[in-house]
Amino acid sequence: MFGKLQFSAVITALAFAAAANSRTASAEDAVSLKPKFKAGETCYVESRIDIENDMKGPMGGMKMDIKKIAGQIQKIESSTVDGVELSFAFDRMMLSLKSAMMGDLAYDSDIPSVEDAPYLKQMFDPMIGQSIRFKLDRDHKVVDVTGVDEIVKKVESAAGGNPFAMGFKQGFNKETLADMWDEMYIRKLPTTAVKPGDTWQYKGEQDLPQAGVVVKFDCICQLGKLGKHNGNNAAFVTFTGTATTAEARKGASEATPFKVEKGYQKGSYVFDLDRGMIVQEVLDMTFVIKAPEEKPDAAAGDKPAEDPAPTNPAAGMSIAMHSNSHVSVRSMDDRATEKKENDRKAAELKKKEEAEDASEDTDEDMEDDASADANSDE
Repeated sequence: MFGKLQFSAVITALAFAAAANSRTASAEDAVSLKPKFKAGETCYVESRIDIENDMKGPMGGMKMDIKKIAGQIQKIESSTVDGVELSFAFDRMMLSLKSAMMGDLAYDSDIPSVEDAPYLKQMFDPMIGQSIRFKLDRDHKVVDVTGVDEIVKKVESAAGGNPFAMGFKQGFNKETLADMWDEMYIRKLPTTAVKPGDTWQYKGEQDLPQAGVVVKFDCICQLGKLGKHNGNNAAFVTFTGTATTAEARKGASEATPFKVEKGYQKGSYVFDLDRGMIVQEVLDMTFVIKAPEEKPDAAAGDKPAEDPAPTNPAAGMSIAMHSNSHVSVRSMDDRATEKKENDRKAAELKKKEEAEDASEDTDEDMEDDASADANSDE
């Protein structure tokens, strides 16, 4: 009896030791954060971002608070050893903007309102349901983007003279979209297998189309742990970075005068090892860039009677920006549930607005009748 118990205890001890060794090995094994693209796979990619923007210049300044929700349906159209093709269909666009100069503006394609800002509606309505298509090479670098010109034409046709749409091309073009793809899905990934505690570097970017500037960040990523996310095996990565330079955007004819005064970004992302993709990212970013003021030419002597036009329109301008963003990959079923709820909210809002409109018409009719009675008494 004792011998059996002793043998059982030894077996139990060995089992615990094997389990412990197994757990240690799995935690220390290196993993590859390599993208996978399964043909036919479809998902909903949603980004939510809050931005505080403060621009100052010699002639004054402007502060803006922006909240944005953008949802796209991503589908892997084809996937071979030679490359990948995938499409993004614009499914939702929500934007609210607050500023002393422009007032409060709002638009939501999911929950439309008669109060929607016409300028925003003209620009975003033509985009909903439209698609762009990315073609990637075997290294998952973007080699072509199609569908962009068609969307630009639709927006410009619907929003002629719209001040918001006038600069639409600056932020919505093939080059910018290719950079956004690389920034979101590829650039942050390590090129070799990593294990918890390992670090690697990447170059972060923040595009400012209206200023013609791309702010660059030197960042370090670290694999914090391996675990589970929504039932799948996942790698949990953190990253931090410091703003270094403000470079001219691609295609700009001149170098940018802006210099980085300060800035950082910090965040985290979840890489789904089973699906081979970043499925969640949180980012906090802030920076201040400034263009030096133009100084008079000392050799010119006295100031001329008429000041010449500035050689640098951005002279003396500064831009301070702080943003918080959250990007998540969701299922199509999840999006369908959300869309159903938003349809209900939209119907309720429409009913409320129609009732308010009818009430206003009744009040106006009563005022007209009262005025008519008063005139007849006279």
